[in-house]
Amino acid sequence: MVQEVSHIDIYPNGGDHQPDCLQDRLIKWITDGAIEGVKQLTSCNHQRAIDYFIESINNDKIPVAYQCKDWETFLKGQCAECGDKGDQCAKFGPGVEDWKKFRKTNTFVRMYLKTTGKSPYFCTHSKGKNLSYFL
Repeated sequence: MVQEVSHIDIYPNGGDHQPDCLQDRLIKWITDGAIEGVKQLTSCNHQRAIDYFIESINNDKIPVAYQCKDWETFLKGQCAECGDKGDQCAKFGPGVEDWKKFRKTNTFVRMYLKTTGKSPYFCTHSKGKNLSYFL
C-alpha cells in the first residue's frame, strides 16, 4: 500500500517488497510444502508489518523514519535529518504518537526507514542529527 491514509505514513523499505520475503517463500515451499509455501507467498510482506511493530516495542534501539518525497530520494541519503524542531522524523512503532504535535490539518507526510531482512530488523542506529529527544 503506497497511498497516504493518515497524517503520517511510514513506509519501511519503500512500502512494497520487504527484504528476504522472496527467499523466505522459497524456503517455506521446500521445507514445509506447497500449502505453507503459498501462505508465505501471499503474506510475507504483510506479516512483516506485524514483525516490525513487535520488534519496535521490544527493541532497545529506537527505529526512526525520515520525511522524504519518495523512496528513491531516501535511498540517496537526501532525507536523513530530523530538522531543528524534530518534525522531519518520527519514531517507528508506538512512539509515533509523539510526532502528532507537528501534525497539520489536511496534510499527509510520507516517512521512510530501511530494515534488514531478518530479526533484528532495526540493527543500525540512525546517524541523523537532532535525535536527542528520542534517546
